[in-house]
Amino acid sequence: MPVYTSEVDTLLEIKKRFKKEGKLNRAPSRGCLYAPRFNSIGCAVGCLFSYEDALRCDRDGITIREVHELLPEIYSEYFSDDLLHILNVVQELHDEAHDYNNFMSRLDAVIKELKKKRGRHENTSVHH
Repeated sequence: MPVYTSEVDTLLEIKKRFKKEGKLNRAPSRGCLYAPRFNSIGCAVGCLFSYEDALRCDRDGITIREVHELLPEIYSEYFSDDLLHILNVVQELHDEAHDYNNFMSRLDAVIKELKKKRGRHENTSVHH
């Protein structure tokens, strides 16, 4: 059973880890470095993997979608399939962020929108 199954909870965990880190690190070229470098978080999704699994994902330019396809045993250990879209969104936010504050504010906006959406869903599924 995967560790992460809720969009909001997964993004809150990513936020917590980056808040503790206090800075934004990115790969120098296109692509993700999932494993931490020099004791720093490298990837918004990779920060949720064990170091060993993150190293296995460190391939030039591999995205979380490709981890899902090429390394399904790793993906399924951490994430439910329905998280793939939101993980891809977070990876893009991280790659496109100008700096730490930009990433954190954009991540907060996504979390807020998901909570609002979840609230609407809970309100429409009330049984009479």
